[in-house]
Amino acid sequence: MKRSRRSLNLTAVEMKNPDNKRQKQAPAGKSKAMAALIGGATRAEAAAEGGVCLRTLERWLAEPGFKAELEAGRRATYETALAALRGVAGRAVETLAGLLNSRHESERRHSAAVILSFAFKANEMYDLEIRIAALEKTADELSHRPRGHAL
Repeated sequence: MKRSRRSLNLTAVEMKNPDNKRQKQAPAGKSKAMAALIGGATRAEAAAEGGVCLRTLERWLAEPGFKAELEAGRRATYETALAALRGVAGRAVETLAGLLNSRHESERRHSAAVILSFAFKANEMYDLEIRIAALEKTADELSHRPRGHAL
């Protein structure tokens, strides 16, 4: 008797479950494709890693649960990398500051330019954070106003 691939998979899942209750399990290919995407692979590379066609991967990407898990994985990876950067940021600043005393003018100039560039960007980000916080506060206050009141 010829069985489809899907029915063979269900049989394997049911054999692991003595109560014969169907369990939703992500196929191994789905997990492999997700790990590849989290790691920065292209869609085509992730599909190949998962052993599926690109169309299947795109169908998975349209699933809200898959999308949410993918974003959570990407966010966790990003946060890990950011924590590592924070850990060495102090040393990087010390290195740049030390290069300001270099005997080579080009190193001093480059270090000064990098330090100033990052200082301006940090100040800009700080200003934006303050402005966004003020906008969020205003939006929150407006959303709690009784209807019919004018600004």
